[in-house]
Amino acid sequence: MAGGKAVRRKGGKKLACLALLLTAAPAHRLTAQCPDGTPPPCATARAARSPAPPVNSVAVLYFDNLSRDSADVFLADGLTDELITRLSQVRRLEVRSRFESQRVRGQRVGDPRALGRTLGAEYLVTGSLQQVGQRVRVNVALVRARSGTQVWGDVYDRAGDILSIQAEIAREVAGAITGRLLPRERASLARMPTRDPAAYNLYLRGVGAANTFSESGIRRGLDYLNRAIALDTTFADAYVQVAVAWGLLADGYIEGRVGYARAREAAEQALRLDSLLATAHGILAASAIALDADAAQGRRWALRAQGLEPRSWLAHVTLSWAWFLSGTGEDSALAEARQGWEADTLSAVSGWNYLMTLTVLRRTDSLAAVLPRMENVLGP
Repeated sequence: MAGGKAVRRKGGKKLACLALLLTAAPAHRLTAQCPDGTPPPCATARAARSPAPPVNSVAVLYFDNLSRDSADVFLADGLTDELITRLSQVRRLEVRSRFESQRVRGQRVGDPRALGRTLGAEYLVTGSLQQVGQRVRVNVALVRARSGTQVWGDVYDRAGDILSIQAEIAREVAGAITGRLLPRERASLARMPTRDPAAYNLYLRGVGAANTFSESGIRRGLDYLNRAIALDTTFADAYVQVAVAWGLLADGYIEGRVGYARAREAAEQALRLDSLLATAHGILAASAIALDADAAQGRRWALRAQGLEPRSWLAHVTLSWAWFLSGTGEDSALAEARQGWEADTLSAVSGWNYLMTLTVLRRTDSLAAVLPRMENVLGP
């Protein structure tokens, strides 16, 4: 998400859990490799059982940063993350998560068919960003992975107006895939989170920096986001990302209660500005559980998040926590943990949550079956 929590970078508990997971698994070696050097399952086996990607599926690959300033990589990353988020609002599209895009980051799009198979996407969005002074140049293309043909493309060269560029790209990509946008889809894609291009530029940098999951990156992201809010105090999405950033810090770098208290404060401010922000409801659900041990309130907030965004892995994860905390909902906790992982199989948070749930409930058969599929989660 630009939402959720990072896997802890330190502390023995996670390592102990990992050891338990590994000893509970059957004779599957994490170090085994396929003939092509990749981890199992191997490419031939994957190809044999992988169905064709859905015709409405799309993956946004991370934009290349062509600026001389290396700090602009956060701007390019933020633009990519926001495109993924915005396109996900079109429910007729199956948008691959940023975790999946990170999986192939840095790979050249020389073979769209191979990338499409890897990501399970019929369409790929590729692009680059370059900022020179006050001008931003974005080159973007929509490619049909199966044939390698370009369906749509454009070059935007404007004086710092990345806000309207991002909205136009999302509208063109969604329209090219669906054929024709419905009125509610067009309205959703046209929504402007702020009217201040400078604030949006800082916001994108903040999202990109925080999503590195390093402590320094998260703190740099908070600085960008707070500067964006200083320019536009009604910027609800910026408050949401501030809440997310404090949640990331609380999950491994600072005292949990301090982080979640700051996350709750920012999420509440976001909802005062816009009550329909699903991620803010999800953060309040996590805060109710972490700070108050209030399973009922956590469940209410998580259900609101799920109602606003049915495909939200964060809502499923926080619901699983709430059911566990209630002490009477082990089956429901397991079901929500599984759905959270299925909603985004490359989310480190939802993957770890599912593994921990299976471990605590001693579902060793299910654990042994799912563990080999999570090597991409265990690595980070």
